[in-house]
Amino acid sequence: TKKNGDARGMHGPDELHEKTGPKGRLGAAAELAPTRGESCIGVVSAACIQAQGNDSTAVVVECYRRETAAWDARLNAAYKKALAEAGAHVYIADRNPKTAAEGQAAMKAKGYAADVIEMEVTDSKQVDAAAARVMDEKGRIDVLVCNAGIARSETAAEDVADEHWLNVIDVNLNGLFWCCRAFGRHMLAAGRGSIVNIGSMSGVIVNKPQPQSYYNASKAAVHHLTKSLAAEWGAQGRSYVLGGENLELREILDVLAAATGLP
Repeated sequence: TKKNGDARGMHGPDELHEKTGPKGRLGAAAELAPTRGESCIGVVSAACIQAQGNDSTAVVVECYRRETAAWDARLNAAYKKALAEAGAHVYIADRNPKTAAEGQAAMKAKGYAADVIEMEVTDSKQVDAAAARVMDEKGRIDVLVCNAGIARSETAAEDVADEHWLNVIDVNLNGLFWCCRAFGRHMLAAGRGSIVNIGSMSGVIVNKPQPQSYYNASKAAVHHLTKSLAAEWGAQGRSYVLGGENLELREILDVLAAATGLP
């Protein structure tokens, strides 16, 4: 394991380098710092879909940070485009129906199939209902991308109100877990699936000078939760984790090839 730019395989009884077919595998549990950009997104998305086979269904839980709206819109679009290009039918899960509808229209204009789910990630009942709807309509859930998150930076720790702390933890950590749990149950029942959780370099380093202890803590928790899920669920097949603030594309390709058996 490398200290900077590490790629840690989390797997069950079989060795990481043993190739397995798509059946009987709970595939990719991945965490990626958004700062790595669209190239990483395309590689991971395509590998997830190829590992799960044809006619895959993917759910993208969109990010809604007001302070970085333009960048998050690019990331949301990149996830959906990469998954659709790889052959998945995409569901756009967003708390804002207008934003989701705009994303759906953009997808359909390019000839990609997409549906919209209005969902608040902090409400576990809404998340459970969203997973149930996808199963009712498609009968399968192959890929989940958890990208919902907020930062609310620039507040010193001694000035953070209870509401501020709880809000960031509720969206970034609790909401992500509600999604992994709800959609993961169906993947486990099917014996296959891929989950991509979006972490942050702030989960492994402390950004300066901006004070954001609550955000850093929430993303560190996302990283470790993802590894924990990979360790638990990998026993049924295979999971892997990509983590670290300086992941290079070559390292990502190497881990994906080992984890999925793809060239």
